[in-house]
Amino acid sequence: MIENKMSRSDLYNLVWSTPASKIIKDYSIKIAVFKSFCRDHNVPLPKNGYWSKLKHNVVVERATLPNPNDDYVVILNDSSFAKFISPQGKKHNLKKELLEDSSLNFTVADHLKKPDPLIVSAKQGMKDFQKRGFYSKGEIISTMEGQISISVAKNNIKNALLFMDALVKLLKKRGHKIDVEGSTKIIINKQEIKVRFREIMKREQHPEHSWITKMPSGILSFRIDSHNSKEWRDSESRPLNSMLVDILIKLEAVSKEMEEYQVQLEKGWEEQRIRRDIEQRIIEKREKEKKDFKSLINSSGRWYKSQNLKSYLDEVENKSIESNTLSEAKKDWLQWARKKADWYDPFIESEDDVFSDIDRDSF
Repeated sequence: MIENKMSRSDLYNLVWSTPASKIIKDYSIKIAVFKSFCRDHNVPLPKNGYWSKLKHNVVVERATLPNPNDDYVVILNDSSFAKFISPQGKKHNLKKELLEDSSLNFTVADHLKKPDPLIVSAKQGMKDFQKRGFYSKGEIISTMEGQISISVAKNNIKNALLFMDALVKLLKKRGHKIDVEGSTKIIINKQEIKVRFREIMKREQHPEHSWITKMPSGILSFRIDSHNSKEWRDSESRPLNSMLVDILIKLEAVSKEMEEYQVQLEKGWEEQRIRRDIEQRIIEKREKEKKDFKSLINSSGRWYKSQNLKSYLDEVENKSIESNTLSEAKKDWLQWARKKADWYDPFIESEDDVFSDIDRDSF
C-alpha cells in the first residue's frame, strides 16, 4: 500500500527517482495539483527530457533541494488534493515529542534542590546586591556581571531562581551551553542567543513625590534579546513556569534560524569575494593588455622610424659618393649613425655604451 505521509526530503527523492506520470497514478492526484504541491513546498521537479536522457545513459544533473533542513511532514492524499502539516502543526508535534521524553524535566520545583552552579552564583550575587548602601526597599535587585542575568524585586527572587534553575538544567540536558561573560548567552549549535530574566516595570505615581516613577509590577518574564526578540510573560491564565517547553522549542528554532542566516551571509560573502576576484582579474588583464598593446605600438613605431633612418643613411652615403664628398669624417659619422639605428631597431636592439640607460621608447 502506498504511504501518503512523508517528509519533504522524501518527496524530493520521490520526484527525482520516479516519473511524474507514475507518481500521479500511484497517489491518484492530478498532474496540475502535483506540480503545484511541489512548488508550494519548494521541491524542484525534473525538466522536460530528463527521463529520456537517463534512459539513454546521458548524465543529467539533479537540482538540489533548497533549505534541506526545513524537513517537515507532507501528505499526498487520494482525492486529487494535497495538504501539508503547517509550521504550527510541526511545532505541536515537536512539543508533544519533547513532553513525552522522560529524560527531560519541564517542571519548575517549589524549592532549590541541587541548584546549578550558575544559579548558586546568581543567588549570592543578589544577596551581595542588597548589601550595597544604595539599595532601598521595593527596588529591583539584579545579579552581578559574570552571573546569569536576573533583575527582579526582592519578593520574586525565589521564583526567578527556581525558574532559571529549571531552564538551565533543561538546556544542559539537551546538550546546550550557557555563557555569562559580558551578558547571558545560550549557545546552541555554536549560535549565541542573548537572554535575560526580568520583572516587568510599571509606571505609577511616586508615593512620596509628584513625579511618575517605574516600580516592579510583579509580572515576571523571560526574554530573547537577539535575532527576532521574543518575550514570555507570567499571567494568571498561563504561568511562566508552564512555558518551559515553548521556550526550549523557540530557543532551538532561533538557533537554527541564526545558523541558516549565517550560512546565507557566508554564501553572500563568498559570492562577493568571487565577484571581486573576477573584477580584479579583469582589471589586471586589462592593464596588462593595455601595457602590451602600448609596447606593440611603440615597437612598430620604432621599427618604422629605424627603417626610415637606415634608408636615409643609405641615401646620404649614395649622394656623397655621387658628389665625391664622402670624407673619412662622414664615413665615421655614417658608422656611428647606423649603430644608433641598430640600437633603436626593435628587431636588433644592439648594445650602446652611451645609450645604455636610455629608454628606447622615449624617443
